[in-house]
Amino acid sequence: MTGFPKICMPTPEAIRAAAHALNNAQLVGMPTETVYGLGAAIDQDAALEAVFAYKQRPFEDPLIVHVLTAQDAFSLWNLNAKTRPLVKALVETFWPGPLTLVARAQDGVSRLVRGGGDAVGVRSPAHPVARALLEAAGVPVAAPSANLFGHVSPTRAQHVADDFHDRPLLILDGDRSTIGIESTVLKVDDDGHLRLLRHGAIGEADILDVLKKNNLAASFSSKVPGQIAKKIEGPGQYLRHYAPHTPAWMLSRSESMPAGYETREILTLEAAACLDFAQRFAARRKDFHSYQDLSEDASIEGAARTLFQQLRTFENQTGHQVILLPELDPHQPEQQAVYDRIFRASEGKRAFIMGRELHLS
Repeated sequence: MTGFPKICMPTPEAIRAAAHALNNAQLVGMPTETVYGLGAAIDQDAALEAVFAYKQRPFEDPLIVHVLTAQDAFSLWNLNAKTRPLVKALVETFWPGPLTLVARAQDGVSRLVRGGGDAVGVRSPAHPVARALLEAAGVPVAAPSANLFGHVSPTRAQHVADDFHDRPLLILDGDRSTIGIESTVLKVDDDGHLRLLRHGAIGEADILDVLKKNNLAASFSSKVPGQIAKKIEGPGQYLRHYAPHTPAWMLSRSESMPAGYETREILTLEAAACLDFAQRFAARRKDFHSYQDLSEDASIEGAARTLFQQLRTFENQTGHQVILLPELDPHQPEQQAVYDRIFRASEGKRAFIMGRELHLS
């Protein structure tokens, strides 16, 4: 494959061409229901190395493998008597769908995929184009988000082309990602303990409900949204992630600066593009350089679908110095996944409106 990124409608011919590219150690931009992925066949180490090179991604950050069937996944894992029934119940409930399961890998799984560790994360996507590509390629596909490392995740084919504008790449256009944020990542330890490593559309309550319905006794722990991992066991663990090129801050709902914060810079509201939620700052929309509400009716699903799109829109605008993101509640389970993306996109920094001034901490 030669030339710059090429976006193709997912015709049978285009899917065959993409499958051929995968089987010949080339990369493919593939749509999924969560975000677009940068795909490489897991049996092609040269292609896997290219994924890290394209994304400028550290090798310690493991890749998620996409499979067509549960049988494909079980061939990649080395499960035991404690982990197999847990994984089986979760797969049967949530696949195909936005759940990545991380478990001990078979020795034959490339260390590039595993990030040098002993486990591999696998999921079966629900997007029809992704499934058609996996079937045509006949091989599991490692596909981290198709963007430069740390940048806003792509939810449209054009986002992929924008980040890899100088790279040869075939991109299948599967329209906008319907979920809009990355999959939930759940680690299944060898002793049967479950650890939620990344929040997504499938939440803690959903997982615990499966355990209860299947009479499975397993301990469970959930990573605090925004928490920085001591050891990288899955994607999305770094402090700065999902970040726009324009500096971003979480906009506090507080009208005063709490103890522990100090003003590092003061701007006018006109210097900010504000991304709101539930019309919290709608009355002041004309004070900002730009204003957009993720979901006026406080739908967290709507906010998830539009977050990355709006971040990319704002970073491509001129005339403002900062982007303000809504401060959600990390203690409300339904908001945790979107809160985590916002926290990392802003590197945990908070901004406060005081009068007509914007105080950046």
